[in-house]
Amino acid sequence: MITMRRTTIAVSPEIKAKIERLGRKGESYDDIIRRLLSISEEELELIDEVYERIEKTPRKEYVRLEDL
Repeated sequence: MITMRRTTIAVSPEIKAKIERLGRKGESYDDIIRRLLSISEEELELIDEVYERIEKTPRKEYVRLEDL
């Protein structure tokens, strides 16, 4: 059995309550935070992809906000 080293992270009671509300049955705080970080990483990848597409799009294809 592999034992995980543990640490203590100080958070406000409000943040602790929010983390608890995000948890699913049987999830530890570590599980919840890992899941949230995974979601954040996926969002960052999507944002990077959007910026990459913007960079590849020729300027003449942009539409000014005023024209929408």
